[in-house]
Amino acid sequence: GGSAMYKIRSLNENEEVDNTFTFLTNNNLVAELIIKDKTISLLEIGCKSDNTENCDTKIYKAISKLQNGGTLFIPTGKYLVSHIAIDFDVTNLNIVGQGFESTLYNNTTAWTIEFLNKVVDLYIDNMSIWCNNNAYGIKFTKPIDGNNGRIRINNITIRNCRKGIYAHSMVYFDMKCVHIGVTNTNSDNNENYAMDYDGYEYNSFDTCSFNANSRSDFPLVILHQANWLNFFNCEFAYGGIGLLFDTENTTSTSGQININNCKLYNLTTGIELKISTKAINVIKIIQNTFYNKG
Repeated sequence: GGSAMYKIRSLNENEEVDNTFTFLTNNNLVAELIIKDKTISLLEIGCKSDNTENCDTKIYKAISKLQNGGTLFIPTGKYLVSHIAIDFDVTNLNIVGQGFESTLYNNTTAWTIEFLNKVVDLYIDNMSIWCNNNAYGIKFTKPIDGNNGRIRINNITIRNCRKGIYAHSMVYFDMKCVHIGVTNTNSDNNENYAMDYDGYEYNSFDTCSFNANSRSDFPLVILHQANWLNFFNCEFAYGGIGLLFDTENTTSTSGQININNCKLYNLTTGIELKISTKAINVIKIIQNTFYNKG
């Protein structure tokens, strides 16, 4: 698919082609995909861009090939997925699209992409995730050993998901120009949110927007432990609580949090604190706009 190049060779003894990186030709030879510049395109590995064929396995295999460095490229199109569960460590991985029209579409009730192990130096840029009102966006699970670190998410849209981003045990987490719109057609809220976040050092959210499509029972952003966390030029709108600081179950005191030049509107509550003895040292709220129950 796409502009892929292949090496044609004989079939090795006991070899089974995987129909992702190796394919069997009509004359019983193997066509093996040539990976150029550590970059794999979804079209090169046989993903359909018309939302007709599930691409979970192919994307899993591609990220496995790139788990120590490289780029997974998402060309313009709509790629059907259900649950891409990455159960190995990932480092120096780029997941890059061509814009809003580079879309992963999830029609299940699972996370679209779930990182189950440690993630370090991950860059996600220029793509979108669309759900069917019941699926979830991106999840970073707390690793058994250490923390997730140096993760950048830029120019991303996550729409019609019950949960947008779950990111825990983060160090150096940066989001810029990210839009998360959550929704739910069910009566059971199941703790829906745009983002549930727990981070340790140097976390930044710049020009992001979070909304719940007028669902007043949805919190937009839930923050647990967060040291040196900054919100700049963000919008929190059309939901329940805009920012919920919930430190009741944290084990250490959070550091300074800055909320600067943000807009909070059409909410039941703008900012709510659920703070235990392990509280937040400093919260600076500067030049923000609150209106319509903000």
